[in-house]
Amino acid sequence: IAELLQLVGEVDKEAAPTVNFLQPRFAPTPDLSATKQRENDMWQSWNDNGRQPQDLRPLLKSMRPLIQDALGTWRGRVKFVPDEALEAEFQGHAVKAIKSFDPSKGAQLGTWVRHNLRKGGRFAKTYQNVGRVVEKRTQVITDFNQAKAEMAEQLGRPPQDYELLPVLQKKRPDYSWSKDEIGRLNAELRADILSSAFESDMNKFEPSLDVEIQMYLDEELDENEKKVWEHIKNPGRTQGKTGLIAGRLGWTAPKVSRLRKAIEQKALDLQRTLR
Repeated sequence: IAELLQLVGEVDKEAAPTVNFLQPRFAPTPDLSATKQRENDMWQSWNDNGRQPQDLRPLLKSMRPLIQDALGTWRGRVKFVPDEALEAEFQGHAVKAIKSFDPSKGAQLGTWVRHNLRKGGRFAKTYQNVGRVVEKRTQVITDFNQAKAEMAEQLGRPPQDYELLPVLQKKRPDYSWSKDEIGRLNAELRADILSSAFESDMNKFEPSLDVEIQMYLDEELDENEKKVWEHIKNPGRTQGKTGLIAGRLGWTAPKVSRLRKAIEQKALDLQRTLR
């Protein structure tokens, strides 16, 4: 270095700019090893401090480029699945990978997360392949609900399956309607009731437990709650709306609203028991 400095001193300062050989002439590229070490340190801190959510956020933020890179090839390509839902799926796999990471096995944290993000790709591919099937199924359910609503309006009550069958066969003759298929559709639609029936956050209920909760819920309700619940399960002319249910039962809307909240709380209590 001393010899270089001596040489620099002998250069005509007016003829050539001063050159600092101790500083890089170009912006340095990011040190990937430093990034990996920083992420390992964040993981260790999160793990040692009881795995608190606030300690996980900086690590997820650091790994966001990795998650976005894995998501990038699927963004906008999966019909019926919004990009936000896809991103949540990929981020969920990243969190699971972080939680299951074992440094004693020798793999780098980033490598382990990248490997697990492939599961997000499999999820996206599955929905991409079934897109056409889902589209047809969605139209069938739309026709089914319309036919039920029209018949309920005509009859003043929810139609029986045998009454609905000829109407559906006429409305959509290209579909294989039967009493069994009507029963399956009714069961499928009831499975979504808990996620949409109440007036608060729909995400309170886990879809995987919907049917099981409904199996026990009737036994937990008093007589007035059962009347409201019947209109929620089989909306018909009331459309499951508080004001219309109140008019149908001859009660005030606040009374029906209180009963809905009581039903919701009992459903949540059941969910905690069944988990």
